[in-house]
Amino acid sequence: LTPLTNEINRLMHALADTIEREKQFTNEAAHELRTPLAVLRIHSENALAAEDNASREQALQKMLLALDRSDRLLRQLLTQARIDSQQGVTLTELNLNQLLQGTLATLAPIALKKDQQLSLEGAEQLTVMGQATLLDLMFSNLIDNALRYTPARGEIAVEVRHEGKRVRVDIRDTGPGIPTAALPRLCERFFRVNPQQGDGVGLGMAIVSRIAQLHGADLDIHNRPEGGLEVSVLLPVPPRPSS
Repeated sequence: LTPLTNEINRLMHALADTIEREKQFTNEAAHELRTPLAVLRIHSENALAAEDNASREQALQKMLLALDRSDRLLRQLLTQARIDSQQGVTLTELNLNQLLQGTLATLAPIALKKDQQLSLEGAEQLTVMGQATLLDLMFSNLIDNALRYTPARGEIAVEVRHEGKRVRVDIRDTGPGIPTAALPRLCERFFRVNPQQGDGVGLGMAIVSRIAQLHGADLDIHNRPEGGLEVSVLLPVPPRPSS
């Protein structure tokens, strides 16, 4: 009976950990949702109390911005909850260059709007082990962050290359970078470097970190000496067939 008892104890501990994580996530989500809802209420009241069209228009514009942030927060919360519940993913061979080309094509309108240069560099055919939907989500978050925090006419470069037995993807931007003290906390849920700036909700990098973990990938995040941020993802490659 000892092996059975040990297995039951292991399952109970795993269940307790899962319940605790869900409880923590629910509490954090509820706290984060209160702020945009309170902001929406304030702007709604301001619009109702406005005495002229200009003031009313200004309040309504602020309401739209708050609604956009709430929508982004809810989508990120749902994504975080979905990937948190996954204990593992089935990895298959993927053409990484093709996947990244699709990701960049989706985000290109954001770069065009800010007159930014968005490029993909490196080897043309690199294969990795991964899950396409999750990898697209991870790189979308990383590139979207670079686009959002890089000023107009800046540059965002994505480079892929072999590095030993893995494939390295570097995402470099010419933005302001991250304060050194904040780098260790960048992947914490709901952590924002500048809460008063931007429309981020503090979940993008937590999602990136979890997807990397599910793929057995490593993340390297550092400020570039010449300015800007560089995020590197090191992904496993398919095993070589035995001879």
